Amino acid sequence: MNEVRKLEANGRRALFDYGRGIGGPEVLVEYRAKHSGEADCEEAIAQAEEARAEWEAQQEELAASALGGSAEAFFISPETRQYDTSQPFRVRFRTWDEVVVPRGASKIEALTYVPGLVGAIVDWIVAGAPRPSRVMALAVALGVVGTLIGRRVEGPRGQATHLMIFVLAPSAWGKDWPLWCGKKLMIAAGWQELLGPGDFVSGVGLIKFLKRTPLLICFVDELGDLFQLINGQDNNPWVRDLIGHFKELYASWSLMITAESAYHKSVTINHPAFTMIGFGTPESFFETLSSRDIESGFANRPMYFPFDGFKRPPEQDVPKGMTARGASRSLEAVKAKEGEGADFGPER
Repeated sequence: MNEVRKLEANGRRALFDYGRGIGGPEVLVEYRAKHSGEADCEEAIAQAEEARAEWEAQQEELAASALGGSAEAFFISPETRQYDTSQPFRVRFRTWDEVVVPRGASKIEALTYVPGLVGAIVDWIVAGAPRPSRVMALAVALGVVGTLIGRRVEGPRGQATHLMIFVLAPSAWGKDWPLWCGKKLMIAAGWQELLGPGDFVSGVGLIKFLKRTPLLICFVDELGDLFQLINGQDNNPWVRDLIGHFKELYASWSLMITAESAYHKSVTINHPAFTMIGFGTPESFFETLSSRDIESGFANRPMYFPFDGFKRPPEQDVPKGMTARGASRSLEAVKAKEGEGADFGPER
């Protein structure tokens, strides 16, 4: 059992969090003041300091591999954690061989350490989050990258890259930050035209939007409210049509031909790629789902991202400049890859 797990097993949560990079020296001072009379007090503090040293070494290794140089190109120093804007920005994404999963990471959190642009976006979102959650960050990163290569890349079995991801977490667990980051990335990259609505009021409105922009990503807050609106209007077919459209848009490389009515002509959309990244609380979401949604197959289409464990993500000090310069640097990485000739093929 490594040092971090020993601390967790002994119930010393504050020291466990300190070993994973949360909090500063004041954590050790406070713990020593409360437990100075205990025989193993100093031993526990030593374990926490050893775990913290390992964590800091791993963070420097992650930063170095992501930027193709030393960690000093990313931060002035681990103490100030402020961007060194005088350094030229170098772009090199990690490979699978360079991915490092920190010790003490849960089984779910370990899956969020990935290479390439997705991994770089996850790291950026987490680094600037007041309450960091790698699971939420991965959901946004997958949606953004899947949209950027949408209608261009096909999987070995004909899969497309558009996704429907629902992130379910309790209130006040830090969902606002990854939502903001996803929109910020798309806008800063110059792809704001691919940003779809965050609310839907009718199936006809969604079809009109898709006709103009068949490739788009929608960031939806409060999933429970959205499905309460849809399922609460059984007598309104224009709203109920949304569920049917969501199911149809889940398909890969489909030719979408809508029904014609007395008021609306049939619309044909060639290979729509509709990505929805939705956030909500588990209670509000599942309470608004109807048995019809389950029986029709809609409920099994989204990817459900569970929140990492059952503990509210702790707050962290956000590095200076992370919100502004961090966003632009992440997008410089995307544009640099395009400049290197990263051709995804013709758009379908």
